[in-house]
Amino acid sequence: MIHPTVVMYGAEYIEIGKDVRIDAFCVLTAGPRGLVIGDHVHLSPGVYIFGTSGRVELRRFSNLSSRVSVFTATDELFSGAMTGACIPEKYRNLQKGDVLFEEHAAVCAGALVFPGVTLHRGSVVGALSMVKRSVPAYHIVVGPDQRKIGERDARRLAQLEEEFLGSYTADETPR
Repeated sequence: MIHPTVVMYGAEYIEIGKDVRIDAFCVLTAGPRGLVIGDHVHLSPGVYIFGTSGRVELRRFSNLSSRVSVFTATDELFSGAMTGACIPEKYRNLQKGDVLFEEHAAVCAGALVFPGVTLHRGSVVGALSMVKRSVPAYHIVVGPDQRKIGERDARRLAQLEEEFLGSYTADETPR
């Protein structure tokens, strides 16, 4: 289900799987490298994905909570280069990279995800965090320094996934 207020730029580069929910006021941008949204993915209200400078992939069961922003490019600010979308790239120092959300990765409300990052299987990013480096599988991290506060139960998550997929058919929601 895609809410009618969702805005897509570069829609020809966006692939959306089955049983996907994209809530109100999301903005999705994609360039030639693509934005791929896998099966059973939820984008909460106000998610922004700025994907014109790299590939963004949300694998099945990944989720982005309200007001999460994902970037495939950002201006480097320390070199003295100019900044901003109205300035030609030759005057800027853009940091570009793909962003990957592996299966069961979850990002909580208001977090920022920067270019070149992978959130590995089952990882979780806490609310209002800044993700500047990849998050290991099943780690739960918070804050601007991505401090680890715990780990998810990988075995339990795998059991629940298997149970869910065993009850799911393409023609209906889970029984």
